[in-house]
Amino acid sequence: MSSEAPQIQDLTPQCPVEPFGEWVVIWVPEVEEYSKGGILMAGAESRDRERKGTAHGYVVAIGPQAWQEVGDGSPWCEVGDHVTFPRYEAGVIAVDGLDHGEWQMIHDTEIRGRLL
Repeated sequence: MSSEAPQIQDLTPQCPVEPFGEWVVIWVPEVEEYSKGGILMAGAESRDRERKGTAHGYVVAIGPQAWQEVGDGSPWCEVGDHVTFPRYEAGVIAVDGLDHGEWQMIHDTEIRGRLL
């Protein structure tokens, strides 16, 4: 079984990049191999396909000018929020030594909503 995934408060200080301008860093958790009850959820090929299609993750860092040119300039979300974004808009940031997911960088206006 996979080990327990890290919590968002543990990830924020580990963020591999400080975003400039309007960029936002998102952490996308890995697709679980087993359910909490120990049932195998999917094969490796299916998990890889689901991971590539994931369009939600957790905000871990926000650039200093995010959302300043949109609306009244107030932030649409904050660090720790679970957000959704277009599937192929993010750039993956490679980080050695950190498992359980991947880091992605997206433009502030690509965040489409907060998951409740």
